[in-house]
Parts: sequence; C-alpha cells; structure tokens
Amino acid sequence: ASSSELVFSLDTVAPAAVGLALAEDTGVSAADAITSLGALSFSNLENESKVQYSTDGGKNWANNFKALNGDNRVQVRQVDVAGNVSAASSVFEFVLDTTTPTKLGVALSLDAGASSTDGVTNLGTIVVSGVEADTTLEYSTDSGNSWSNSFTATSGFNRVQVRQTDTAGNVSAVSADLVFSLDQVVSVPAIMLNSDTGLSSTDAITNLGTLS
Repeated sequence: ASSSELVFSLDTVAPAAVGLALAEDTGVSAADAITSLGALSFSNLENESKVQYSTDGGKNWANNFKALNGDNRVQVRQVDVAGNVSAASSVFEFVLDTTTPTKLGVALSLDAGASSTDGVTNLGTIVVSGVEADTTLEYSTDSGNSWSNSFTATSGFNRVQVRQTDTAGNVSAVSADLVFSLDQVVSVPAIMLNSDTGLSSTDAITNLGTLS
C-alpha cells in the first residue's frame, strides 16, 4: 500500500531583531525615556510572530512584560510561526512614574487689606505650597479651561488656580480657587476749609481753623 502524502513548509530563516521603544514618552522631552505609561512599541515584527521579554540580560524569557514604577531594563525577541528565534534587541532602559503629584495650596503673599483675610491687597504676588522637586507649575484664571506657565495679577478682581506636572507627565489635582482684589491706585485727598467765613466763600479767610 502507498503511504499518505505529507505536505509541509520548511522555514529556517530567523526573523529580524525587534526594535523597541516606549509607546508614549510622556516626559518633559519626547526622548527622555520617562513616562507615566508602561506600554512598549515594537518595530520589525513579522506577521503571527510572538514577542518574548527578558529583564535579566537575556538569561530568562517570558511571554509577557509589566513595567514597574522606577527603573526598568528590558530586551525583546520574536519567535516566528516556524519556531525560529530572532536575535535579542538591545537593552532598553526607561523610568516609569505613575505617582500623581500632590495637590497644591495657593495664597496671597500679603493680604494688605483692613483684615488679613479679606482678600484685598496692594501686591499681586501669590505663594504656592506643596511644590515637589522638578515639577512644572501651571496657572489657570478661567476655572481650569486653559493653563499658563505664569500668572500676573490684574487690577481689580482676580481668580487663580494652580497645578503641578512632574517629569513623567503626571498632573496633580487642581488647587482650590484663590480669589482676591488687587488695588494699587492711590487717591490724592482733597483738603479745604471746613468753613470759609471771609467776605467771599472762596477767599480762604476764616475765623475757624478746622479743615475738611
């Protein structure tokens, strides 16, 4: 009796090494390898190949990878459908930071009004508390609809909120509103006789010395 037919494909070609990067570098620079997201992006992947990961310099390989807060070192390789294994990628190092900075406090540097808590001042400077190292401060005067890297008080009514963004791109909760009035206009008082008793009411001659 004749044997059955065996049909197969032979593939002995190892796939290309995989290129590795952050899916999104959310840090201050798009190339600083600091992120608030742990996802990776690959290049040179073949169709239906499987990605493997190593965090110990290629000694051990796993089919999944989860970044940890702090420093990460990872290599990848791909295994094609025939079982051929690519060369390992270069070690890719990045920092994952998922910790949100603290909510800031904001106050007037000097409340110069009749009361130290009346929100009236002749100085437009504010004091921000709770600022963490290496964060960027942002200010909003429209209830958080838009943000700026600086704040300048204007004469009259002011409302401001602040937030901070760390080097990984994590943004703090928005501070409470600081509401105050800035008044830097000095009025010159008018002075006159309380009673001009002279022949003319405008001759500035009087028998009374009181002023108004």
